[in-house]
Amino acid sequence: MSRKSGWFRISSVTAKIITVNVISLLICTMGLGMFHFLTFQDESVHVCVDRALSVAQTVAVMIDGDNLVEIMAVGEKNAIWLHENELVDNILKQQPGFTYLYVIASGYDDYVTYYLSDDDDFGDTDSVSNFAAEMFQTIETGVPLTTGVYDSGDYGMLVSGFSAVHDSNGNIVGVVGVDIALNDVFSPSRVLEFIYIELVTFTLCMVVPILLQVFLFRRMIGRPIKELTTASAKIGGGDLDVSLSINTGDEIEDLSKTLTKMSMQLKDYIFNLTRITAEKERIEVELNIATQIQASMLPSVCSLFPSRVEFDIYAMMQPAKEIGGDFYDFFLIDDYTLAVVIADVSGKGIPSALFMVISKTLIKNNAQYGKSPKEVFEAVNNMLCENNEAGMFVTAFLGYLDILSGSFTFVNAGHNPPLLRSGERFEWLKVKSGFVLAGMEDMHYKQEVITLQPGDELFLYTDGITEASNHANELFGELRLLEMVHKYLDLPLKEMTKSLKHEIDEFSEGVEQADDISMLVLRYHGFEDGARGYKRA
Repeated sequence: MSRKSGWFRISSVTAKIITVNVISLLICTMGLGMFHFLTFQDESVHVCVDRALSVAQTVAVMIDGDNLVEIMAVGEKNAIWLHENELVDNILKQQPGFTYLYVIASGYDDYVTYYLSDDDDFGDTDSVSNFAAEMFQTIETGVPLTTGVYDSGDYGMLVSGFSAVHDSNGNIVGVVGVDIALNDVFSPSRVLEFIYIELVTFTLCMVVPILLQVFLFRRMIGRPIKELTTASAKIGGGDLDVSLSINTGDEIEDLSKTLTKMSMQLKDYIFNLTRITAEKERIEVELNIATQIQASMLPSVCSLFPSRVEFDIYAMMQPAKEIGGDFYDFFLIDDYTLAVVIADVSGKGIPSALFMVISKTLIKNNAQYGKSPKEVFEAVNNMLCENNEAGMFVTAFLGYLDILSGSFTFVNAGHNPPLLRSGERFEWLKVKSGFVLAGMEDMHYKQEVITLQPGDELFLYTDGITEASNHANELFGELRLLEMVHKYLDLPLKEMTKSLKHEIDEFSEGVEQADDISMLVLRYHGFEDGARGYKRA
């Protein structure tokens, strides 16, 4: 045992159980001892009461009532009195423990007169206040009575019994009183004696049970718990090869089986976790490579068209996951025709990225074959529909800019309409929305034409912008997008797109991006102005 904060802390489970049992038994023994003592007191009082009443009745029968009246009248003892006194002495010798025995005449006023007593008080008087009320009730009624336990003062705790003396005519002429002391019954030494006896009994009766408990608890509880503690320490230290053989047939055995099962499951879990972690690391490496590959597939605004001053173009794409399904593209079909594309593949992640690669490649290849935007989408749509068991589809916008004239020919396959800036205002480009790509074979698309003036801009985007949400589930929306593009109207294209992306992030308040975000901005300067050295904004 160790001492802590003024209390003994028992560290052994067996010792704790035995200690609790010993304390419980000690409390029970003390309680039973007190109960036994109180029972003994009560029984002792009843025995004394019965003895007092029995002796009083016996003496009352022995007293000659006629003689009592006669000698009390003359005030002298006679032979009958002497004989009665001798009989009383013999009774007292045979019944030890009596404090006082007396016979009193029935006549009284403020004082009573003794007829006979063990102190030979014949003829003496005493105040009626010194006697119990039960004595006077016996004189009045003739019914034998006893008192309860009372404190007499000098004589201590007493109990008294009374019986009436009758003459030959049946008249009550006196009363016999017997007092028995209860000092031994109520003495502190008797209480201590009982406590001592109970403690000795407790000690003798507990030696064998305690030894038996020590043996059984060590075998049934202490040893199994020690094995469980050792096994738990091994598991905590990383040793999972734990096998327990505890056969107690109780909860401890169930706990040992659970611990063994847990160690096996933990071992399997660590093995699987190690394998999964390695697999996850491999996938993360591959996803990083895929992200780099996807980013490299999108055209870089820094490396394309370094000598073209007729237009400015900038684009960006941020996937919701490591890789996404949005894509943009811009490339020259010939020296004076610029193609721009923005598209959004259904879904996110690897499936969308794979479908994005196919879609982007098919659109660019078909455009470079000299097909019109309408023809490109119709051809690509049929190609994507082949073996499309996953049900993927693409929304896309494709436009050709004639750099010489500013003519812009475009076709829309279910994509968001772009914003067109003419002068100082952006407006939604009025465009007919065709059916998505890969949705249904042999679809026909509507081709439209507008003319861009020097200074005009086209802003193409995917719905990841307008459908971005915040913690209140509010959408960024088209009206807010229109407001933001006017806010950054005169910035260079790169700064404009970065500012718009910052506004989207601020609006989202840290909410995880739910969809890919893509933007493409085209600013037309005009062929003649560009040929004269028009400076890019």
